[in-house]
Amino acid sequence: MDFGPKVSTVPNLGHIIDLEGATISKHVFSRIIRIMPRVHKEKRENLRFYCSESIIDNYRSQLSSRNISLGDCSLLGNEPLLAFGIPIISSPMIPEDLDAFGESKGWTDCTQIWLTICGNLRVEIDHYNRIVIVIKDPNALVIGHSIKV
Repeated sequence: MDFGPKVSTVPNLGHIIDLEGATISKHVFSRIIRIMPRVHKEKRENLRFYCSESIIDNYRSQLSSRNISLGDCSLLGNEPLLAFGIPIISSPMIPEDLDAFGESKGWTDCTQIWLTICGNLRVEIDHYNRIVIVIKDPNALVIGHSIKV
């Protein structure tokens, strides 16, 4: 599956890829991994995917349809979920009701997946009591957006 050339790097935000309303699959995770700079991919054990609970449920459902032991474990929900050896972590802070992001238009009920290294994101509360996500190294962050929920 080719998602086209809609990849950009945004200062202080990281690498952004428009997934154009794709449903969750191994191809989505693979495309996000390919965007991560090589220097951060060398230690894959330090990488983490962060996504909404619906994405985790949908991916677990997709894996459970496979006729292998991974399918059974995914259905029972008793194993940590991985994509290409990278843990997938639920983040309730990632919205599931996005209509557009950047130049992507026409998608409703979309979400994002973030891939970054351990310790790169920090949650703080600003002086207006708003939650702020601080990115230590934007080069070590890939955001895949416009994923259909």
